[in-house]
Amino acid sequence: MTDAEKIHYLEKECFSDPWSLTSLNTQLSSETAVWLVYEEKGEAVGYALGTEVCGEAELYRIAVLSSYRRKGLGERLLSEFTEKCIGRKAEKIFLEVRSRNIPAIALYKKAGFAEIALRKGYYGDDDALIFEKKL
Repeated sequence: MTDAEKIHYLEKECFSDPWSLTSLNTQLSSETAVWLVYEEKGEAVGYALGTEVCGEAELYRIAVLSSYRRKGLGERLLSEFTEKCIGRKAEKIFLEVRSRNIPAIALYKKAGFAEIALRKGYYGDDDALIFEKKL
């Protein structure tokens, strides 16, 4: 199974609006792509996916299977994603999150991200909070 297929599986398990396998293959084949997949006992259980261009990174998605949540895996994925971005000479990482996603917001704040902007109605039924972490 390719990384794109593993991420696609996790997308379908974790999101109501999963990215298509075609979109994931396109994203992962880009020279700007930054990603990692965490596996346990041969099963993909979490991933982080983003991009880095000209010193600025963006985290597009991070997900952990529900049965593996609250075990520090999200923190580990975010930390390893950050390290990969630093390795690519990124100076900042940006991300957006639903304003009602309290667990994710807590994770990002714990990892040193700061809220810098609000996009009203971005998700239709919710606002988006924009976070930044300076590296």
